[in-house]
Amino acid sequence: MPPKGGNAKKESGRAKKAENESKKKETVAAEKVCYRGCVLTISDLNIRVYLKEQKEADKWTDGAKGGKGSKEEKEEKRKADLARKAENARLLAEEEASAPAKVKTPPKPGAKKGKDIKPAGPGAIAAGGPSTDGQEIESYSATGVDNAIELLDVITAKMDKASIGQQAAGIEKHPEVRRTAHIIYFHCG
Repeated sequence: MPPKGGNAKKESGRAKKAENESKKKETVAAEKVCYRGCVLTISDLNIRVYLKEQKEADKWTDGAKGGKGSKEEKEEKRKADLARKAENARLLAEEEASAPAKVKTPPKPGAKKGKDIKPAGPGAIAAGGPSTDGQEIESYSATGVDNAIELLDVITAKMDKASIGQQAAGIEKHPEVRRTAHIIYFHCG
């Protein structure tokens, strides 16, 4: 035997569903339009408009990038460039042919050249190179590799104020830091 009272939630859900179905049918009926003697819905018209727009867009893209027209234009441009280059080469050849050839006159047999070139570098003085004209040449001597390296450092050291300041900046001013650095160096070696 079925129950006397119905489920209220179930009943209200069915009522809403029926109401929505009826609204849907009304909107479909309202959307129908007469177009050239045919009854069409709005969705059919939207599809036709979309297809018409697609055809028009396709017409416009034919002339845009990637179409056959661009390949033809590139080929024409390349041929025009080749023709221009050939014309320039022809004009240059004509100009060179019409210009009188420059003839170099040989130097006269008794003529002197501007300056005598003297060699420079090691052994230049013996070869007649630059002379010192009474100036004394500095000479240094060192025995052993370590002393020679130290001598090179002294000779090549820069003595301007900026270089001396940079060297002084490298020296640690605080004795406690120097002490710990010496201890670490002594132990780690």
